[in-house]
Formats: sequence, structure tokens, C-alpha cells
Amino acid sequence: MLRRALSYGFRFIVRGRNRLYERGFFLPKSTEVPVISVGNIVAGGTGKTPVTLLLAERLLKDVRVGIVSRGYLSEAEKRKEPLLVSKGAGPLYPPEKCGDEVFLLSSRLPEAIVVAGKDRIKAANMAADAGAEVVILDDGMQHRRIARDIEIVVVNGHDPYGGGYFLPRGSLRDDPKRLREADLIVINGGEEIENNFPQVVVENRPQKVFFSDGKEIDIAEKSCVGVFCGIANPDRFVQAVERMGCKVVETHFVADHRKIGNRELMNFSSRAKERGAELLLCTEKDAVKGLSFSKSALPIGWVKSGLVIKKNQKGWEELVAKVKKLIGES
Repeated sequence: MLRRALSYGFRFIVRGRNRLYERGFFLPKSTEVPVISVGNIVAGGTGKTPVTLLLAERLLKDVRVGIVSRGYLSEAEKRKEPLLVSKGAGPLYPPEKCGDEVFLLSSRLPEAIVVAGKDRIKAANMAADAGAEVVILDDGMQHRRIARDIEIVVVNGHDPYGGGYFLPRGSLRDDPKRLREADLIVINGGEEIENNFPQVVVENRPQKVFFSDGKEIDIAEKSCVGVFCGIANPDRFVQAVERMGCKVVETHFVADHRKIGNRELMNFSSRAKERGAELLLCTEKDAVKGLSFSKSALPIGWVKSGLVIKKNQKGWEELVAKVKKLIGES
């Protein structure tokens, strides 16, 4: 009963806030360059950061891209002023200073200008001052204070509406009606949803596996592995590992953005070894957190993965063309 009451209360607050923006009582503030928001309507785990990565990789072929992210559970999140993490030559700060996802983005996209901070307007303008021609907001949908030119919404194809209820009864954090505002809906896994929405379907696929020193691992079919991670949707990572042909014999999950402790890692690796595991695997996001690999009873590898578009490549390219047109007009 309590969760139901809290869920109704949260829904009332969210819808009320949205109406104030829709009716012009609150006005979003514009920035110096076009802004693309990549967000979702549920709490975590849909793949916003991988979509940001995919879009930025595509745009960097033609324009200078800025990426703005909050820097969850990092020093940057607590600062009054945003932190310029990358000037277009890779990360200038470690993950604990800027956040695991921010560090990952600036490492995978060294040409991008990356800024971390809770004030998205200041962060976007900082990216523009550093040379960005367009700014991508990672997890920007609920930050309505900043005006955006393009809205991309990422949904879990297997549960697009968060169980149909707002937090905490379900996982909705925004009104599903806001999907109508989207320039594009990205379905991560599963199939297309209602046909009246512009959408593409993507899938997260493992690409390579590396040791901590950067040496690539050649994983044989039917290898027994243990899997650990601190991400919002760990089951998706387990499924990806299984699609590589591995047999997952033991798992250990911690909260999103959290680093697994040394003792935890030691105990988990011992359990996995007893179950027949030859190797432990984690995500790239976990690997950048500075794990103590020497504390493990088994070697540890991290999986580099990326999104591929399964359906409506044309729709994706149309969105890219729309962004380029915006930049040309700004």
C-alpha cells in the first residue's frame, strides 16, 4: 500500500512539473550550440550511455562533438562549477574525479570534448567554449531547464514502460506520453513498439575481451566464466557473455556506478573458481573503476561492447542528417 501511495504521489509531481513547462510557466534556457538529449522514461538500465557513444562516434566524422554528463558518484557531481574532463585529447582526470561513465566516454572518444557536472546549462556552454559545435546530453530527458533541439529516448524493448507504474511501485520516472516529443526512440533489445513513433532497434554486442594490460583475450567456445558488474541492468551483460559462447557458472552484482571491493572480489573469485570458472569477466565500465586485479583468485578480463543497429538504419541516418542541418543553421 505504501509503495502504491508513493507511486501515485511521484506521478502527480512529475505530471505537474511537465504541465508547467508545457504551458510556459517554466521556460528552458538555450545554449550557445545545438543540444541533443539522450534520455529515458524509466530509472536506469536502458543503455543511454551506449547510445550517446554510438551517436557521438557517427557525428565525430564530420563535426566537433561535446558530451555532457552528470558524473554520478564522483567529485565532479559535487562541484558548483562543471569539470572539463576532455578537451578533445582523452581524459584529464581519473574516474573517481569525473565518474565512471564520463571517463569511459572520454577514453573511447578521445576527439570529443567531455564535461561533467550537475548544472547542464553551464556544462553545455563550457563544451561550446572549448570548441564543440553540438552537445549531447547523456541522461538529459528530465533536465527540462536546458532547451534541446533534438530529443532521443532510449527504451528497453522487453519492458518499455517500466512495468506500467511510476517509482517506487514500478520503474517509470517520467510520463510515457512524453514519447510523443521524441525525434527518435531507440529500442535497446527486443522489437519495435507502437508504430506511430519514429524508432530504430539496436542490440548491444560484445566486440573484444581484454586483460587489464590491454592484451586481447581469445576466449574459446564453452569457456566457464564468472561474471561480476556494477551496472543498472546486469542480466543484459550476462546474456551478452552467454552469446559469446561462454558458460556463466557464478555471478556477483553490485549497485550501478559502485566499485566492487577487494574482499568482495577475492571471495567471489574463490567461489567462481570452485564452480569451475577459468576466468572472470566484467564490463568496460567496471574495468575503468580501478579494480585491484591482483586480489582475484582468477584472471580478469573486461568486455568491450557496442551497439549495432538492427532495424531502420535509414531512420538513424535521417537523424544524423537533421543534426548536421541544425549545426549548419546555428
